[in-house]
Amino acid sequence: MVESAFRGQVTWDRRADDRIGVFHPAHIVVLRTHFDGLLKIASRRLEQRNAGEDLDQIDCRIDAIGRRRSSEDSVVSELEIVLAIANRATHALVALPETGGVVHLRGPDSCFLFGSAALDVTIAIIEW
Repeated sequence: MVESAFRGQVTWDRRADDRIGVFHPAHIVVLRTHFDGLLKIASRRLEQRNAGEDLDQIDCRIDAIGRRRSSEDSVVSELEIVLAIANRATHALVALPETGGVVHLRGPDSCFLFGSAALDVTIAIIEW
């Protein structure tokens, strides 16, 4: 009996500086949902800033990402944190395929942004 290549794991391979990940296609849907949700949270916060709305109440997930990604030595503004979250989530969404389960990360910057977006999602889920 031949086992399925999709037993819940992700298989990664490299080609020069690129990384190619093979996911079960259903996992791509889950990733897209999480990356999109995080982008919506960050976008909503940016819209609040642009509209001059009260910024006292920050989403707990954004706050958690900011706390866990900041060091005691560096002070990063909320705007910088929200923009970074939005940029990483956008990059990750673009990297996901429309069909199938193959993710092609082109170069170290793409790998870093995709992995950082995945870490943001993890932090947000833990905080929620």
